[in-house]
Amino acid sequence: MDIYEHRISNAAEISGAVNLSYMALEEHLLLYFIEKSKEKKRIKIENAVLEFLISLKAHMTAGWDRACLFSQLYGFISPSKE
Repeated sequence: MDIYEHRISNAAEISGAVNLSYMALEEHLLLYFIEKSKEKKRIKIENAVLEFLISLKAHMTAGWDRACLFSQLYGFISPSKE
């Protein structure tokens, strides 16, 4: 939920009110981890993103609806055709 709240709180800048371009969800995910990271070392940020993606995949495999929906919204997986 923190990722959603971050996007909402920065909506004016992300959606183009301050800048003239739109930020895709995947780009926002990286920005979120960069801002969240206390250390600005690239390897630490990359490891945090990797850990998040591994955790997301594990939760998707376990059948968690929220993880599956998040993955669909961010374009990591295609929507299932049921």
